[in-house]
Amino acid sequence: MFLTKKEKIIFILSFIIGIVATLNFSVAQYSKNNVEYKIEVNDQTKINQIKINATNMPIEDFETEGLVVEEEKLVANEDSKLYIYLSVVDDIEINYEGQLSVYKANILQEVETNGTYINEISVWNIIASSMNWYSLLIFVILYPILFLVIYNVKRFLLKLKGDENIKLRDIVIFMISVFIIYTSTFYILLSILKVVILVFVIGFSIFGTYLIKDKIKEKIEYLYVFLATIFGITMIFCIPPYNVPDEYAHFVKSFASYEINDDKGVTYMPVSFDNFSYKYIHGMMDSSVKYNTKNYFSDILEDGDYDIVSSKPFVYTNTKYLKILPYLPSIPVIYVARMLNFSPLVISLLGRFTSLIITVVLSYIAIKNIPYFKKLIVMIALFPIFLHQSVINQDYLTNLMALLIVAFTIKYKYMDRKLTYKELGILSIFGICLAFCKFGYFPVLLVVFLIPNINFKDKKTAIIFKLLFVIVPILLSFTGNVSVGGGEDTPYYSIKYALTNVVDTIKIYLTTAWRRMELDIFRGLFDGFGVSTKWNYPVTSTIIVAIYLLLIFSSKDKELGKGNRIFLAILSFMIIFIIYSAMFLNWTFLGEETIDGLQPRYFIPAVTMLYLAVSNNLIKLKFKNNELFYGMCLNCIYLISFITILIGFYSA
Repeated sequence: MFLTKKEKIIFILSFIIGIVATLNFSVAQYSKNNVEYKIEVNDQTKINQIKINATNMPIEDFETEGLVVEEEKLVANEDSKLYIYLSVVDDIEINYEGQLSVYKANILQEVETNGTYINEISVWNIIASSMNWYSLLIFVILYPILFLVIYNVKRFLLKLKGDENIKLRDIVIFMISVFIIYTSTFYILLSILKVVILVFVIGFSIFGTYLIKDKIKEKIEYLYVFLATIFGITMIFCIPPYNVPDEYAHFVKSFASYEINDDKGVTYMPVSFDNFSYKYIHGMMDSSVKYNTKNYFSDILEDGDYDIVSSKPFVYTNTKYLKILPYLPSIPVIYVARMLNFSPLVISLLGRFTSLIITVVLSYIAIKNIPYFKKLIVMIALFPIFLHQSVINQDYLTNLMALLIVAFTIKYKYMDRKLTYKELGILSIFGICLAFCKFGYFPVLLVVFLIPNINFKDKKTAIIFKLLFVIVPILLSFTGNVSVGGGEDTPYYSIKYALTNVVDTIKIYLTTAWRRMELDIFRGLFDGFGVSTKWNYPVTSTIIVAIYLLLIFSSKDKELGKGNRIFLAILSFMIIFIIYSAMFLNWTFLGEETIDGLQPRYFIPAVTMLYLAVSNNLIKLKFKNNELFYGMCLNCIYLISFITILIGFYSA
């Protein structure tokens, strides 16, 4: 029986991706082989720096004979030896003063005086060395899996394009399928192609956007699901592990939450995670620090021996007392992956992916249910920093609950019938969930007052529900530890200071707002302490600013009314004030002119309401398909963002 044209395409794509996946896992398997570097060091020689895959490693961690650490350097007082154990694919660079002899696998490599010893291995040589009969077995195993995965991707795209409605399980299956493709191919392609890999990523996202151009006229949430999946998973893989602010501290809380018994925010992680995290949690803000993609080869199939615990304590007091709800989805996933002995890299990717699934599914529900302003909500839920926060932390769920509360409030506001108890129950669940995220966002709850009393059973029911909707989550929030700052011995600003120095306090707040407001409520949502902490390209930033302004001021499809707009703006600035105050009292040292510790990611709930308040159709779009134009603009934004990320984080 002859294959149809579509079946042939799937067959060919599966074959190509299967070959790439075979290369990826063959290299990963080959990378598990180790090699010993023995460095013989002459008297008075100093080793200044050792880099593994472009990462500066701590001198004191290496095995030595006769070498001592002096001023962060290894110094030989006699003929000494240094032992370095690496994967066969790793690059090594040793900067030294004096003379040393380098032996790799007991073979003399080089004898030099004063300089730098470098041993780099090209990706192509690694691929050539890794290919064997075992690679054929990998292909035989992977091909049917990838064929099924690609078939599911094709089936989902046809659902998006056709008349059949998608279900939540369709979204999850699609996301898992894309995640499998990325896991199988991304790192080898990133090593070979570098930034050119974006041709495939953005090419596919543009193709999919065009494919569903007619359907998104009436269901723009389909555009969101498709783009959020592609962009979110790309972000998971191209941003190095733990390079989302505070990610590792949040990960530790999820990883060890079921076995931590202390109350001091200190734990001891397994040695494998201790070593793995060290490679990636430095230089986040330093544009000169680059990562080498070879790390991923040896990391992806690394044996995770989690019974050997590090002697180094890890302090995570900044996440210890945060409420557990946002971590609940990732805890069982990490636990199972740990029991299966997956590598730290894979566990980290699975943790990120779990949060991304929840982000996409709940955002889809919000966009689907809000009757108006859909384009604006799509834009907010596709802000690079919004997807960037889809890692193991508190903020992603806080943002989602705020988005859902606003979306369902708008839905209930414009209903032409009485609200049912089920609908009120759904809204109540969102409010309670927000209570178990971060307390400072409680003004979001006040949007419930936008719902007219006439939409309830009666006025009494409306008043009781609205009051309980606000009061109950606030009371639940206080069941945790809520810090208001201002202790007697604190080095930070206090409530007492604010009350006795009102003018100076107001000046600090206003100065902060003047210097940061544009960053926190707009530009920082794509180039601040979020999507790429190494963003320093003003031209590309200007392009994205122009695109976002175009989308914001062409998105009004319902008149909210002047009073409602003012109310939403007031709630937005209430949240901003609370965030400022939290950082003022708990993070800003006495004497500082501005509030410290602020990050644009904290302001997403405020931004959601502020953008609704200012949205209008000042700019008239008159394309044949405005939604298609809208989708292509979002593709352009992410093309620029990903270029920035790859250039910022990875060496050439």
